[in-house]
Amino acid sequence: MSISDRKRSGQVSADVRKRELPAWLAVARGTSLFLGVFFLLTVAGELRYPGPDSDLAWIDLRPAELSLTRGFLGSTGVLLLLFGVTGQLTTGLRLAAAVLVTLAFGIAIGNAIGVYRESYADTQLTGSLVPASLNLAATLGVVLAGLTVPAGRSVMFVRDGLLGAVAFVVCGISFPLTQMFCHCGNVVPQADATVIVVPDADVARPAQCARMVSRLRKEAPNITVLIPMPPRAGVDRDALHRVLTDGGIPSQIIIPVSPAESVREFMRSAAESIRARQAEESMLVCGFHRGPRAELWMRRSGVRIQRAVIRKKTGSPVTLRAIASELPAIWIAWLDPLAR
Repeated sequence: MSISDRKRSGQVSADVRKRELPAWLAVARGTSLFLGVFFLLTVAGELRYPGPDSDLAWIDLRPAELSLTRGFLGSTGVLLLLFGVTGQLTTGLRLAAAVLVTLAFGIAIGNAIGVYRESYADTQLTGSLVPASLNLAATLGVVLAGLTVPAGRSVMFVRDGLLGAVAFVVCGISFPLTQMFCHCGNVVPQADATVIVVPDADVARPAQCARMVSRLRKEAPNITVLIPMPPRAGVDRDALHRVLTDGGIPSQIIIPVSPAESVREFMRSAAESIRARQAEESMLVCGFHRGPRAELWMRRSGVRIQRAVIRKKTGSPVTLRAIASELPAIWIAWLDPLAR
């Protein structure tokens, strides 16, 4: 009997079934492996540094309680990890994974619709037109498609390994990039908001920070401005203070926070100052590339924050250099809970 005859009669050998697994399934598994790792990293971060609510920047699970959020992300992450590593799930586990991934996909789509609705209703969407939630939905959709393929083992190990690795790396780059580039502009703070200034040498230089703070102060005259103290690397506190005052910001509302050598230390010190002041709203003035990392550390310090970002032309050398230096820093921040 020929192979074609055996296919028609349902008697295809195991070797033939192995060879016929589609190549794109390796992409789905690589994507699943990334998402599983990322979901579990998020849970580890939330256990190590409990946040104020279930809005995790890349997915908003409010109004769910934090414990429910951790359970959902943890169980989904484990199943995604299993599918990414082995590709072999029992019928029950495959069904459970499909249900959880479909639920996460629906939530991510809802988040993306909310971003676009807000951009048209209240503000203008600046940067990329692909919010982090839509990028998440796309990756979950790829995994969901992979879960529909019947279980089997491919003999194309090199091909599948390379495709899976490429998918993993692409996801590892796209997740922080979409968080960097997609945000809402024209944010309006409350009258007594606390504004945290995170300057840098590439994008958010003191002059740009001063202009942004001045614009925010026109909307909210009673804001308080927090700036870093020396010896934070690359920041001249006195120069920043002078530029702010020259830009019309009263000296008495500019408050230096404790010395910090890193973004993490500065944001923690700023969070302590915010809690001491009992401020109801906090805003972050920073370069677009620093936003995700600074927002992450504020969340881990128990403070929710809005971003009022400073941007440069996307294709400029300065912008590309800023992005290249920030991508590994974001991943170091995401991995931090595992090192402590």
